[in-house]
Amino acid sequence: MEWFYIRNGKRIGPVAEGELFRLARAGLFGAEDLVWNPALGPQWVPATTVPALAGFAAAALAPGLPGATPNRELMRRAWEALRGRWAVAVGAALLFELIMGGSQAFFPHVEDLLLTMLFASINLLVILAIAGPLLLGWYRFFLRIARRESPEPGRLFDGFKTFRRAFAAYALMGLYISLWSLLLIVPGIVAALAYSQTFFILSDHPELSAAEAIARSKRMMNGFKWKKFCLGFRFLGWIFLSAFTCFIGLLWVYPYAMASNAHFYEDIRAGG
Repeated sequence: MEWFYIRNGKRIGPVAEGELFRLARAGLFGAEDLVWNPALGPQWVPATTVPALAGFAAAALAPGLPGATPNRELMRRAWEALRGRWAVAVGAALLFELIMGGSQAFFPHVEDLLLTMLFASINLLVILAIAGPLLLGWYRFFLRIARRESPEPGRLFDGFKTFRRAFAAYALMGLYISLWSLLLIVPGIVAALAYSQTFFILSDHPELSAAEAIARSKRMMNGFKWKKFCLGFRFLGWIFLSAFTCFIGLLWVYPYAMASNAHFYEDIRAGG
């Protein structure tokens, strides 16, 4: 999405969204400076009031390089964003897990090998069909939480509004990661990290195709794969501890991790 902005009384633009963040981090654009694009109608508004630019305030108030925020600070921001929203976040996690992990319960147990294979194949096709749209809704849900909005668990189904794009993104990511994994496990992990921002990008930029979102994620993650890996590693202990709750604790760990990932995306997207 392209924007116009006002600086020293002069209208400038159009510029890409990432350029606004770069200007903010360079101290060349203030948090309350006015922005506009045709989607806003005739009204010019402060950048901080536009949901798509929600991370702009942090960039303007704390100028620096994209991705410079320490992971521990991203986690602290995630914890703060979840305050007062834990119930809806846990509800969304429960709904997501029931749909993604519970589909097998809908298929009867049968003794016949051919029927068992048939039911298993149908189950796999169902999961492949719904995974992309559900993941898009899942990522969008926590991006809204990171931006201090209050989504309902029903927002998980927003991805079905752009079903083909979400399905294509999931299918392409799975294909690329699988092909890289054939070389060894490490290239597969690197590929997964490179594509990790795809659904956040599609959430912010529904006009992009699946391939374009994946390509943008690869560019955005240049130089940040290790940082993203370390952020995920920080939650490993929480996952192990959840075993003592029969993994019920994951309903709290997953929202915390996803909100942290959303803040990670907000922190690096000026470079994408």
